[in-house]
Amino acid sequence: MNFLPIPKLLQWTPSLSQRYSCTQKILVTSGCSFTSSTLQLATAASWPGYVLDRCRFDQGIDYSYPGAGNEYIGDSILTYFANVPDNEVDQYMVIIMWSGLDRLEDKILGEKMPNLNGVTYQRVKDADPLAPLVLSKQQKIDRTATSANKMFEGFEYLTRRKIACVFTLYSNLLFPPYVPKRDTTFEFDNFLPKEQLKKLRALPWIPSQPMDFLYEYMVVNNFGTEDDFHPLAECNLSWTDNILLPGLQKQNLIVDI
Repeated sequence: MNFLPIPKLLQWTPSLSQRYSCTQKILVTSGCSFTSSTLQLATAASWPGYVLDRCRFDQGIDYSYPGAGNEYIGDSILTYFANVPDNEVDQYMVIIMWSGLDRLEDKILGEKMPNLNGVTYQRVKDADPLAPLVLSKQQKIDRTATSANKMFEGFEYLTRRKIACVFTLYSNLLFPPYVPKRDTTFEFDNFLPKEQLKKLRALPWIPSQPMDFLYEYMVVNNFGTEDDFHPLAECNLSWTDNILLPGLQKQNLIVDI
């Protein structure tokens, strides 16, 4: 499938009514296929687009790409803001939807997507793609640390530069109890030191309730899915309206109109 190249500019005549406002003018997002859930940019059809319309940002810049891992997701935000001067950062809000902990990426020179400044982020193939992914405990510890460190790096960078930001996850990997998932990810609990886990849980997550993350929200609310994994547009909009936007309001990043 030919996915949309990144970054994707979200800018159209709003298709949804406005419900919130904020001081920022530009929304920057990144994630995997749970964020990059549309192949068109004419109207809102993914949670970044729904946030754009509901809050009336002037534009959105979306770095999400199907299959992306957390190194790419974090680096995409750092790469973008490396070119934004300090006197302009108050115009931006960042929402990152992090991906699975099992994903490992190589950085290679090339122009294939996803690509940041001539570097392609290529998923490492651990085994036959049709076979179940089997990782040793040490591999899981290493990959969990890689994701956690990228999350800490992103949060510390954004807060140091005073850029409004929140984090979410495509599926709940942080707050037990957990539900079975169709992919091969695992949760943070058994592979991250307790002090780091506590620090990670203290980041600005939306949501923080186990069944309110996008995948769990789809499951517990009986939304349909074409592939038994990814939520459809109806679910994405419902989750945005009922979980993500109220969470942004509670963190005083947007206000009800």
